[in-house]
Amino acid sequence: MAPRSAGTAEDHAEWQHWRRFCILEGQRDRRAKMRRIDYYASPAANTVIDSMRSKQVGGDASSILNRIVADCSA
Repeated sequence: MAPRSAGTAEDHAEWQHWRRFCILEGQRDRRAKMRRIDYYASPAANTVIDSMRSKQVGGDASSILNRIVADCSA
């Protein structure tokens, strides 16, 4: 089979616009279902959070705060 033509530059631009719209719409839908909390940690809390940071899965601030909250509610 011969490769498909990419179409015109206008077709490509229209597809990129549609794709970006879909990505942003999906992001809005995901974020609407999630709780967001703006949090300014105290110096003592920063020390604890920084001590738990890592480059591995679960080492980001959100994951650390989730573990802290789960531990407090257990």
